[in-house]
Amino acid sequence: MSPSVVGDGLRIGSLLKYVKRKFNDSLGGRIMRHVFCAILGSIVFSGFALAAKPPPPPPPSPPNPQIAYRILSGKSVKLMVADENGTNASSLYTSSTSFTFDLAPRAQRQISIVDGPSNSTVLKLLTYTTNGSGVFVPSSVQTLGPARSGSHSDFSPDGTKIAYACCSNGNTEQLVVHDLTTGTKTVWAEASFFWDISWFRNGASLAYATLLPREVREVPGPGAASQLLYSNGQGELYIDSARTNGDQLVISYNDTSGAARIGLWQPGGFVNSDLANSAQSWQGTLNCDDNKLAFMGVQNTSGSQAFYIRDLNAAQNSLVSKNSNILLQFWPTC
Repeated sequence: MSPSVVGDGLRIGSLLKYVKRKFNDSLGGRIMRHVFCAILGSIVFSGFALAAKPPPPPPPSPPNPQIAYRILSGKSVKLMVADENGTNASSLYTSSTSFTFDLAPRAQRQISIVDGPSNSTVLKLLTYTTNGSGVFVPSSVQTLGPARSGSHSDFSPDGTKIAYACCSNGNTEQLVVHDLTTGTKTVWAEASFFWDISWFRNGASLAYATLLPREVREVPGPGAASQLLYSNGQGELYIDSARTNGDQLVISYNDTSGAARIGLWQPGGFVNSDLANSAQSWQGTLNCDDNKLAFMGVQNTSGSQAFYIRDLNAAQNSLVSKNSNILLQFWPTC
């Protein structure tokens, strides 16, 4: 019993004794005592009932996804958002064909998507909002123009520009930047094939990976001569920018033994040549504060693919999904 209820009972008892002294045994006195006792009894009962009722549970926290990923679902391909362990997942976009995507800074609430059949692929801009429960839901999808089928895209650090590959003439294609503020498109470079693309040096330049030869190159501005950053004779090269150091790139590469590794690179060489601590890892991308790495690896000796997140501080890997069609990315800002 709570102290407040006990105290109330003692005060009520004293009050009853006072009433008994004040009223005589006449009929009116007895009626007044009965009425007064009924009222006081009701107050006491209410006090006990209120004291026994537990407080209501706190309202649930609104969803706050840390990752977005592409996943095969039946005959469709979906863009999902979720907590970094894969829980609280919800769908933002569905397509009949495979697609690539990139996340804008979180506050912007936009995602670039390269989607469509090989002969009519386009760059799209998906804008999302939240419903009454705080769940991310799409609000609009805008087509920005043609793109090369399978092209990767990348938002600039400030979210105002999108870089992507476009407009092949059969021999070369273009590295194009779409300015979301002005709606203009600017050709930055031409090459036989832009395999992967990433803004570099805090958005001052663009880095891109090629297949033949297997190189990572930097172009400092539209039409400027590209400069070699990194070269590797084997394996596909995937690149992404670090979040807290504009002069660093995450490069997925094959080492001299052929092992697939993910390294943190800056001009001069690798700062860490094996971020995932794995000889079977690729498509590495960092979270908003560079403390976690998302990457594709293998889940068993048969070579089945899966996506993992590695906590770089705790040096621990966690399985996110066993779906081999997945493409995973952290939000670039917290």
